[in-house]
Amino acid sequence: MRNLAYFDHERRDLLALIPPDVKKILEVGCGAGGTAVGLRDRGMRELVGIEINDLAANQARTRFDRVVVGDVEKVISSLPDTDFDLILYADVLEHLVDPWKALTACRRIIKPHGYILLSVPNVRHWRLLYNLAIRGRWTYQDEGGTLDRRHLRFFTRDDLVTMVVGAGFQPVNEGHNEFGSFVTWIDRLTCGTLRGFLVWQNYLLARIEPRSRGQDNK
Repeated sequence: MRNLAYFDHERRDLLALIPPDVKKILEVGCGAGGTAVGLRDRGMRELVGIEINDLAANQARTRFDRVVVGDVEKVISSLPDTDFDLILYADVLEHLVDPWKALTACRRIIKPHGYILLSVPNVRHWRLLYNLAIRGRWTYQDEGGTLDRRHLRFFTRDDLVTMVVGAGFQPVNEGHNEFGSFVTWIDRLTCGTLRGFLVWQNYLLARIEPRSRGQDNK
């Protein structure tokens, strides 16, 4: 079983992408609620979480208004229509059996013109490619990292955009994790052309397309 500290990671790196009009958030895979403090600081009025780990969910309840225990792919159908301004998936999609279906199902519970905010590990990172192509290694890790043993799916930045658009959302902003000074210098020197190989994580903010909601109701 994973240490509870694994579930208490704070994702302040994503907060800058949250639009100012967002007040009610559903965090899928909220863990022990590590990001809740940052969300409250940004003026969130209501925080709801989904978490599959019972121990983490119990701690998250001290920070969230409500926490639902279970697999998002199974419990999302129980949530009310057009209820949330934004749904946050912080390094969760790679754990799901069918992330494409999960994102499509989210449209129903997002308010008109609401958002999803996603982050996924970047399987195109140079270190992974070097280990695979040069060293012949694709070594899974027990806890954390792009090759976490519990990851079922792997994405590049373009894969993420394609999946989001296919689920009926329109990307409006994006970002990535910090490079570090040396890699930042390489990124600037190459005018961003190598960025897909340099970042560990890709972030994407997308807004629901009104047409897709109408199609859901047909």
